[in-house]
Amino acid sequence: MIKLDARRLTGINVIWKQIGAVVDVRLNDDENIADVMASWNTHCRLMLDALDWTDEQSIGCPMHSGVALALSAPVDSLYAAVEAAEWIYRTVEQETAVFNDTEIAARDDESQAPLNDFHVEVARLKEVIQEERDLDLRQLFEQASNHGATVLSDDDEASIGLGRYCITWPVGQLPSSKALSSIDWSAVRDI
Repeated sequence: MIKLDARRLTGINVIWKQIGAVVDVRLNDDENIADVMASWNTHCRLMLDALDWTDEQSIGCPMHSGVALALSAPVDSLYAAVEAAEWIYRTVEQETAVFNDTEIAARDDESQAPLNDFHVEVARLKEVIQEERDLDLRQLFEQASNHGATVLSDDDEASIGLGRYCITWPVGQLPSSKALSSIDWSAVRDI
C-alpha cells in the first residue's frame, strides 16, 4: 500500500458531494480493498468523533489499482482534515498493509515516522482546527446551502452563484451574518 496523494476536497468531486480531505492509495494485488476500507472507516469514525466532527462521514471509493479514502470536514478545517486523513491513513497502513522491498524503499520519511499516540494527535489537530477556524466562511456556506446556491472557496476568494450570477469576496473580507441576510438570494444562481 502506497500513498499517492493527499489533498483537500473543496467542493463536489468524483468521490462524493462532500467537502473534506482524501488520500489516494495504490494497493498491491495481495491487499484486500474491503479490509482497507473497513479499517479506514473505523479509524475515521474514532478520529471524527474525537475532533467533535460527529456529523462528518468517511468513505472508501475503489479506483483503478487502488482506493480513494475520504472524510468530510467543516469547510474552515480542510487543512486540519488533510492532516487527520494522513494520520488515519498511516494507522490503516500499519494495520492492513503488506509491504514488499520496493515499497519499503519508496515510502517517504513521513510514513516511516512513528505515529503520535491517538490522544496526542487529537490534541494537536484541535489546535490546528482552532488556528484555521473561520466562522464567516462557515456562515457563508451555511447560508448558500439554505438558499440552494453554489458556493466555491479557495485560499484567495469565496463566491456564491456561478457566472454572471456570482458574487465574490476575498477570503479575508467575507460578509458578516448581517450582511449575508441583506443579499438578494434570488439573483444568485447557477449558469
